Amino acid sequence: MAKGLKLPIQVTPQGRTALLEGDEQLRKIIALNLSWLENGNPFQQWRGVTHNEPGIDPAIVFSVNSTFLSNKVARNIKSLFHRFQAAGRASLVEGYPKMTRDSANQELIADIKYINLETDKVDEFSHRFTLRSQP
Repeated sequence: MAKGLKLPIQVTPQGRTALLEGDEQLRKIIALNLSWLENGNPFQQWRGVTHNEPGIDPAIVFSVNSTFLSNKVARNIKSLFHRFQAAGRASLVEGYPKMTRDSANQELIADIKYINLETDKVDEFSHRFTLRSQP
């Protein structure tokens, strides 16, 4: 079962580093991979799925309001889950992600439903890609 540090880093009452296990850890891993590494470090900026780096370039989400770009983001999410499936972590449920756009708030919303391959538990969540959250 997946195990990792709880983020933000915390300490248990016994003085040990707090850990996440199972479903919580997998959800954290997925969320981190869906982010585009927003930070001030120019050496860690997003360079794309073809460079085996996590994240989705915000420019492809917001440069043009088109079905083509929404489909491109969906393909990137599917590619991410293919890697999770190959690693025995998670498998995307057929028909997902479901993409919607909130033009008023300049957001692209990905509804994601997946199966945790370690527990066979189905989980789902929505991830919002917002123009306002870009650096």
